[in-house]
Amino acid sequence: VLESYAKLNWKNLEIYAGRTEPPVFIDQSDFANDEKTQFVSKPFVNNPIADSEFRFAPLVGFKLTVEKFELAGVYQSEEFTDWNFAHPFSAFQVSYIGKRKTVRTYYWNSDTEEGNNWGIGVSGDYYLTKRLEVFGRASYGEKDAYELNKFFSLGFVLKDIVFKGKDLIGLGTAVLAP
Repeated sequence: VLESYAKLNWKNLEIYAGRTEPPVFIDQSDFANDEKTQFVSKPFVNNPIADSEFRFAPLVGFKLTVEKFELAGVYQSEEFTDWNFAHPFSAFQVSYIGKRKTVRTYYWNSDTEEGNNWGIGVSGDYYLTKRLEVFGRASYGEKDAYELNKFFSLGFVLKDIVFKGKDLIGLGTAVLAP
């Protein structure tokens, strides 16, 4: 089983424990985060620099929502089957969730035998109209840890072209550079 976790809800706090990937907690997008219903290409689903650190492994995580802000964090084992946190992956994200826009900033650190691989990222979604949505992502990874350490993506989604609620088209562009 790749993904199995428990979630405890208490008021505006969610606590997770089990096995899943860090994108449950960081690097989300309302319009470009699902390879089944939105974009197939990896740069439009998750930040490819941070994604190189993602793994299905035991973790603990949380999401705390206070009015229009959400703080999320994850602390994950390096091993698929072991709750061994000798070289953990950790990440934190702060999100602003407005009526027509969402902006997220996040930091990640992957402690490896070779050293700490860290990075920062920002992503945003904006509803231009009920049918037209735009999104963007940018991130920077430590230059000594990642050969390609800068990432940018930008795109749009147009919904309800022919069948209301059942169709959409998305177009995006992405750059991954040293």
